Amino acid sequence: MADKNSITPELLKDRAMKFEELADSLKKDVLYVLEESDEKTFDSWKGEEADMFRVKEDVVIDSLKDDLDKTVKLAEQMRYLLSKSERTSK
Repeated sequence: MADKNSITPELLKDRAMKFEELADSLKKDVLYVLEESDEKTFDSWKGEEADMFRVKEDVVIDSLKDDLDKTVKLAEQMRYLLSKSERTSK
């Protein structure tokens, strides 16, 4: 019987699938935010309020892109570990 804290190929596969789902979800969110920001123009906004909104929007977009990049990297690492564990278990 395996230790409840041990990492099994099944656990790695499950985690990799969850990371891939999260990456897909984040990608959709990023694309939605980018699409919305391209469609809307805030030229009618003046002054400090408009500048603050644009800065916040840029921060959110950058944060979403960073999260997406990190999630994709984690999914790739999980996929690698899964393939490695499947090779060693044969």
